Amino acid sequence: MPVAKICSRRESVVCESVILALEPRVLLSTYYVSTSGSDAAPGSLSKPFHTIQHAAALAQPGDTVLVRGGTYRETVAPAHSGTSSSPITFKSYNNEAVTVSGANVLAGWSTDHPAIFVRGRASSGRLSGRPRAAPRE
Repeated sequence: MPVAKICSRRESVVCESVILALEPRVLLSTYYVSTSGSDAAPGSLSKPFHTIQHAAALAQPGDTVLVRGGTYRETVAPAHSGTSSSPITFKSYNNEAVTVSGANVLAGWSTDHPAIFVRGRASSGRLSGRPRAAPRE
């Protein structure tokens, strides 16, 4: 109901201020994240963020971050804390399988010998079998 109908015309400004002061204004957000998203997107279901960290940087107490299925190779450090009555909730979207791994995929490595890898050069295909002596001090 508009304020003018509750209060007299002369009191309407004061009355409106009191009503607005009593009305709690908590805007809760739901952010979406997808491996095919973009951190320049608004974080909606149709235009999700690309990283969980981007959503974690924006999330406030009471907000929810829904993560679409896939593997996210990142470390997540929320910028804000939730509260016991208004936690920040991170969960998978519709129970899709989500993996958060702080490990990056390594590229440019090749096998030199079983369990020995080299980077940036072709494998020699052999090892001498003799361990190197430790340097003397």
